[in-house]
Amino acid sequence: NQFLQGQLNPDTSAFNHLQTYREQIEQVDRILADDRTGLQPQLDRYFAALQGAADNPAYVPSRDVVLGEAQGLVDRFETISRYLADQESVVNSQIEAAVAQVNAIANGIAQLNEKIVTAQGSPTSAPPNDLYDKREELVRQLAEFVDIDVIDVGATVNIAIGNGNPLVMKYEAAKLEAAPGLQDPFRVGIKFVSTVENVEITDSLNKGSIAGFLDFREEGLSTAINSLGRLAVPFTQETNATHKLGVDLEGR
Repeated sequence: NQFLQGQLNPDTSAFNHLQTYREQIEQVDRILADDRTGLQPQLDRYFAALQGAADNPAYVPSRDVVLGEAQGLVDRFETISRYLADQESVVNSQIEAAVAQVNAIANGIAQLNEKIVTAQGSPTSAPPNDLYDKREELVRQLAEFVDIDVIDVGATVNIAIGNGNPLVMKYEAAKLEAAPGLQDPFRVGIKFVSTVENVEITDSLNKGSIAGFLDFREEGLSTAINSLGRLAVPFTQETNATHKLGVDLEGR
């Protein structure tokens, strides 16, 4: 049973890491790929309007269509930019909620450690199998959020995360804290807080749903934000430069 649990915990952490990342990136992908919200359909309409105006430059309604589609393109850029910025706040909130869950589970495991030892200390008590089962389930739930190392110490379990940070030690539980990141205070990072240390462990969380949120933010979300900017800036510059080369209805 211990061997199976030892295999289950890392598999659980790895699955939840990938699952969380996939769910987050799919939300961004749906926004960017959808005909109603994506950039490409509006770009197509804008260039089609430009072509229509170029085919008949003296036709005023065609020029009005270009202006309308240009404004629509500006609005689409702004909408996508706002959505991606909002996702920063959403991810922060999701990380904070996950941290609260980790702390509650860690406390529960520490309490069960004590209850199991107490129950086993009574000569008239049957083995506390129900308590073992409850603790095993909490350990599995903890593995959904973070990658864990479980060490059996007598009837208790000690649990370490990150770079060996002791989250549960016998009857005591340390805690995680969602705090402004060291590199970017607007992005939540993870601190490990115990009676003897208070350290940043964001970069040492590699598996579990919390790592999934962190990786999505650093890879998927940052890439989308940067790509949007890299597209918007030169597109605006080139459009304005080309526009200056044109003439109005009066040939000026």
